[in-house]
Amino acid sequence: MLLDPLARTSCSAWSFVDEATAAGYVDRLASDLGDEAWDLRYGLRGGSRRVRDHWCPL
Repeated sequence: MLLDPLARTSCSAWSFVDEATAAGYVDRLASDLGDEAWDLRYGLRGGSRRVRDHWCPL
């Protein structure tokens, strides 16, 4: 949800976050997911695995 701008607009909490801060969050998450830093830090997310750049339930 965080990486999709349209999805962020559906969550009213994001209206309280300024654009520069939101962009920083998005950039950091995209980078962590892109270079697999997230996996190294936290492991695979809740019974999921990465398949062709998409997360799929096991």
